[in-house]
Amino acid sequence: MNEVKAALDGTKRDLANLKETVTTVKCASDRTSNELAVLNCTMTKLNKANLSNLRMSCQNETWNAGHDECKHESRSATNFSGKSSKETPPAAKSCKELYNRNGSDGNKEYPLKLGKRIHPVYCHMTALNGCGGGGWTLVMKMDCSKNTFHYNQLIWSNKLKYNPFSGKTGFDRRETMLPTYWETEFTRICLGMKNGKEINFIAINITASSLFSLIADGKYHPTSLGRDKWKSLLRSNASLQSNCTREGFNAFCAGGAFKSRARIGIIASQENHRHSCDSRIGFGTGGHRGHSNACGIMALGKSAEDDGHKNIKTMGFILVQ
Repeated sequence: MNEVKAALDGTKRDLANLKETVTTVKCASDRTSNELAVLNCTMTKLNKANLSNLRMSCQNETWNAGHDECKHESRSATNFSGKSSKETPPAAKSCKELYNRNGSDGNKEYPLKLGKRIHPVYCHMTALNGCGGGGWTLVMKMDCSKNTFHYNQLIWSNKLKYNPFSGKTGFDRRETMLPTYWETEFTRICLGMKNGKEINFIAINITASSLFSLIADGKYHPTSLGRDKWKSLLRSNASLQSNCTREGFNAFCAGGAFKSRARIGIIASQENHRHSCDSRIGFGTGGHRGHSNACGIMALGKSAEDDGHKNIKTMGFILVQ
C-alpha cells in the first residue's frame, strides 16, 4: 500500500491539470428483460500514462481509483445473466488433443504447450492418405539435398530446436526440428516423402514418450511394416535389394561404420547376411553407398535391386499423433 500511495503522490501534479468530464452512458442491467433499466453512469477521463503507472504498482491486482487502493479482480468474466463464464482451458500439448476438443479448424499453426512454454506448431487436422485420422503434430521437415539430418549429425541426440519458424508451415521445402521431437508422446507416427510434386505417407503404430526416446540412444528398435510398405513412399521409383532386410529406428548394417544405416527406415542386402547392405529407404540415412543421401532412397548395389539402381534425395516429413 505504501508503494501505491507513493505512486499516487507522484502523479498528483499532472492530475491537477486534468478536467473531469462526465459522460452519460446508457447501461443495460439485463439484456433479456422487456424493459431496460437505464442508468446514468459517470466516467472520469484520466491521463492513460499516469493511470498505467498506478496499475503497475498493483502488480497482479487492479487499481481502484475511487479508494486509492488496489483490489483483487476475478479472472472469470460475468455475463448478463449474472453467471460466471468458464475460464480459458489450458493450452493443448498436441494437435490430436486440440482435434479431440474442437474438431478441425484447418491445417495451420496452433499454440501448443511443450514443456513449460507455448510454441507455435503446424497441425495437420485433416486426414493424410496413408496415415488417416486428423490431429497430426509436426516434428520435423528435412531437405535431403542438404546434410542437416544426415545419420551422423548430432541433431538426432540433442534437444535443440532447429529453424522453429519453419515449423509453422506444412509440406514445403523449409527444414525444421521442433521441441515436439523430445516433448510430445504418441501412439502413431506418420512419415512422408515428397519427390517432385508427388508426396506419399505411411504410418507406424508405436507408443513412445517422444521420438527422441526412440532415436537418441542409438539403439535399434524394430518395426514390422514390410518391404512393400516402405517402398510405397516412392511408389514406382522405389527399389531395394531382396535379402536380409532390417527396418525400424536406428537400423544399421553389421558391416561397419560406413555401411547403410537409417534413423528411421529399412536397409537391405543382396546377400543372406547384413554385412554388405547396399540399399535403403528412410529418414536420417547415411553410409555406403550414396553416403551424402540423408533421406529418400539409395539402391546402388552391385546386383539384386528389384527395380534397378536408384539414388533419389527427397523432402522428408515426420508427424506424430
